[in-house]
Amino acid sequence: MPGNPNFNEAKLIATDFDNTYALTSQPAPNGMTVERAYEKAVEEVFGLPELEIYKQEGGLHNRAPSEIVAQLSDDTEDGKFSQRTEDLVQIKLTHLYKQVGQKLPNGEFWPRIVPGFKGMWETVSADPKVDTGVVSSGHRLFIEKFHDVHDLELPDHMVTDDDMRPLLATFPREMCVKPSSILLDWIHAEWLKKYNMRDSYFLTEDHDRIVYAGDDPVKDGKLAENYGVEFVHVDPAKPQEAWDRLREFGKQRLVQQY
Repeated sequence: MPGNPNFNEAKLIATDFDNTYALTSQPAPNGMTVERAYEKAVEEVFGLPELEIYKQEGGLHNRAPSEIVAQLSDDTEDGKFSQRTEDLVQIKLTHLYKQVGQKLPNGEFWPRIVPGFKGMWETVSADPKVDTGVVSSGHRLFIEKFHDVHDLELPDHMVTDDDMRPLLATFPREMCVKPSSILLDWIHAEWLKKYNMRDSYFLTEDHDRIVYAGDDPVKDGKLAENYGVEFVHVDPAKPQEAWDRLREFGKQRLVQQY
């Protein structure tokens, strides 16, 4: 099967967003965090008793909005479930979005960027043989604003909860959230489309060209495992090790003829 010669050395470096390279769990200038914004949204959409259940059962835990709604709602009517999910997202963003780029007392912009990430991202973004991607339970506008505030190139490809929520109408909920392999399947297909490669390639043939990094060994680690690609754990205590690994992965050349 003929292929695109420019694809022979192509790589895809994909990462999670929240607390992988954006410290959204640290308070914004107004004291807000992603976790606190979800609490406010849960209270407004469901009420105080459900908020207490949400908090008693551990809170956010890196979950997508639909997972929180499923926890707190007995509704089986798709329309009501979808509306509650949308309400949760919009209320959460109301508390968070305007804080992006606001200055913290130390002069840094919120959310702070994880140390060492910017240098790695600049290196791999400048390499024409490397594509970058973000796979996140967060939201496209938030991520794009963060990149603008921190003067970072936007990812070449992005799959967020905004892309996955519409699928809830046709797919089981567990397929639309991490660690479902459909998320990496989606971003992989976008990468292949850039090179006019046929989708059949992403069965197994080029998985050694893809790496996925994240801070959560379960949500992110299992996602990479389910899709059969290398996982790089971004340990909050030593993130530079992960950035060095991604930079090295980008430098490696795996020439294969298709």
